[in-house]
Amino acid sequence: MKIGDPTYHGAEVVLPAEVIDSISVHVMQFDQYQSSLASCCLVNRSWYAGFIAGLYAYPIITQRNFEYFARTLSSPVTKKTKVGLEHFVKRLDLSSIAYESSKSLTARLLGRVKNSLEFFASPAITFSLTSLAPLSKCYNLCHLDLSADGYQLGLGKILATVNHLEQLSTLKLPTDAFAVQPEVASLIWPPNLRLVQLTDRLPNSSKNWDDVLRSLPKTVTTLRIQGCLNYDSVARLKQCEPSDNRVSRLEIGVSRDEAYVPFDTITTAAFPALRYIAVPAPSLIPPATAILLDTINKHDGIEVLELTPIRDVGPPVKWEFDDFKTIIHSFTSLYKITIAEKNVKLDAGQQLQLTELLGSRLRTDSVSQRRARPGLLIWSGGL
Repeated sequence: MKIGDPTYHGAEVVLPAEVIDSISVHVMQFDQYQSSLASCCLVNRSWYAGFIAGLYAYPIITQRNFEYFARTLSSPVTKKTKVGLEHFVKRLDLSSIAYESSKSLTARLLGRVKNSLEFFASPAITFSLTSLAPLSKCYNLCHLDLSADGYQLGLGKILATVNHLEQLSTLKLPTDAFAVQPEVASLIWPPNLRLVQLTDRLPNSSKNWDDVLRSLPKTVTTLRIQGCLNYDSVARLKQCEPSDNRVSRLEIGVSRDEAYVPFDTITTAAFPALRYIAVPAPSLIPPATAILLDTINKHDGIEVLELTPIRDVGPPVKWEFDDFKTIIHSFTSLYKITIAEKNVKLDAGQQLQLTELLGSRLRTDSVSQRRARPGLLIWSGGL
C-alpha cells in the first residue's frame, strides 16, 4: 500500500476569525492549555494571529521556561521586533521563581509589560528598589502580590509606589513590611483597595495597629493575616482604640510558635463592621475554647465562622458537639460554620441539630444570608 507525503503543500486554509476565537476559548478551559496554545500558533499564520495573544496573556512561568520567557520580552532595546508580545501580557506570576540574576531583570520585565499588566506576583530574591519605578506605571494593575519574600523596602516606600493606582484592589505585602514600623504620614493606600494581606511580621503595638486600621480606605473589606511569627501582635488588637474601618472579613492564618488564636482580641473597637472570620480549625479547640470564651469580649456582629484546615504533624484535631455549641452560644448572630471533614467528630443527628440551631438565626429579610447557605457546612477537602 502506497502512503503519500503527509505534509500539506497547498494553499493555506483560512478559517473565519470567529471559529479560531471559539477554538481558543475552548482550549483555555483545560489545565495544559499553554502547550496547546503554543501548538496552535504553529499551524499557520492566521492561527498564530488568533492564538498568540492567549499564549502570552496568562503565561505559566516555571524555572524551566523562565529564561526563554525573559529573553523574549526583555530583548535589547536596539533589537526591533515585528510583534510587541509584551503588550499581550496581563498576568505575570513569578512567585514560584527564585532565580539568581541581575536585580534589574524584574524591573525590565515590569517596564515592558506595564501597559497591559493586571496581575503581578513578585519573585523571591530579585524584586528590589529598582522595580518600584516601573511598578508605579502599571496603571491597569488590579492584583499585586509581594508576599513571596522580604525585600527590605518598608511599607512606606511600597505605598508611595502604588497609592495612585486606581485599579488596584488586592495588595499582599512583603513578609518584612512591618520590620520597621511606618510613619503615620506614609500610610496612604490605593483608593479602591478591597483586600490587604499581611504576612509574618505584623504591627508590634496597639498604637501601630490603630494607625494601620484607621488609615485603611473605606473600600477595604477583607484583612488577611496569612501567617505570622506568633500571635502576640494579634493579641495587641485588644487595646485598640475605636476605629471606623469597614473590614467585614478577617482571615487569620497559622502562627509558627503558638497553637491558639487569642480570639478575645477580636473586638468591636478594632473591627466594628466584622461579619466573617476565618481561623485555623485547631486554634479554638478545648481546653482553649472554654478558657478563651469565658473572658471573651463578644462580637455580636460575627455571622460566619470558617475553621480552616492546616497540615497536621500528627492526627488531625477533631471538633465535637460541645465545642460547636460553645461557639454558637458565644456569638448570637452566628448562622454559618464551615469546617473540613477531617476536623469533625459528629454523628448525623448531631450535625442536623447544629444545622437547625444555626438556621434558626437566619434573618428572613436578609437576601445575603439566604444565599449564604446557613448551617454547618462540612466539606470533604482539606490539607
